[in-house]
Amino acid sequence: MYGFQVEVREIGRSGWQERSRADLNTLSVEEGVNRHGGRATRLMDLLKYWESTYTGNFVWHRRFVQQLPAPLQEQVSYIDVDYAEPHHFLLRAHQPNPIPGFGNELSGKRLSEFPVDAHARFCASEYLDCRDSNVPLYSLIDQELYGNGRRYRRRYTRLMLPLSDLDGRVTVIAYTCRSLQTPQFTNA
Repeated sequence: MYGFQVEVREIGRSGWQERSRADLNTLSVEEGVNRHGGRATRLMDLLKYWESTYTGNFVWHRRFVQQLPAPLQEQVSYIDVDYAEPHHFLLRAHQPNPIPGFGNELSGKRLSEFPVDAHARFCASEYLDCRDSNVPLYSLIDQELYGNGRRYRRRYTRLMLPLSDLDGRVTVIAYTCRSLQTPQFTNA
C-alpha cells in the first residue's frame, strides 16, 4: 500500500502477521489514513495532542493522561513498558474489541497472559520498538490468529505514542487502533 513499507512478516504456531509502517516524518497520519479508506479523526487528534505535550525530548505520561481531552479518553489504551522483559509488560487499559478475549478483558493483564501467544509476541516486538526509539509508530497490520477453537482474521492500523517519566525514560505507551475491515471469524 502506498506510504506504508512492509517491515515484518511474523509467523507463529498460533498465527501470522504482516506489519507495515509509515514514516511519520515523510507521511502525515492523515494522509496515510485517507489513502487506506478511513477516517483520520481519532488518529489525527491523538497525534496532535501528543505533539502539543511534547517538550522537545519527551512527553510526560502523567500530564498526557490527566489532560487528555474527554472525547479521546475512551479511545486510548495504555501499556506499562517499564520492565526489562516484554512478557511482564502490563496493559493498564485496553479498548473494546469485537474479537472475544482481545478487548477490555485484557486490561490489568500482562503480555504473558494474552489468549494467543503469537499475538503477545507480535505486540511485544512493536512495544519494544516504540519504547526503545522514543518516537510515535504508525503501523498497518494484517493478522490471522488461532485460539479458542477459532480463527480470527483482521486488518487494522495502530498508532503508538511513547510516554516518559520525568527522567525522559519511556515507561508507558499510549495507543489506539482502528479496524480497516470487519474482523472475520471461522472455526479452526
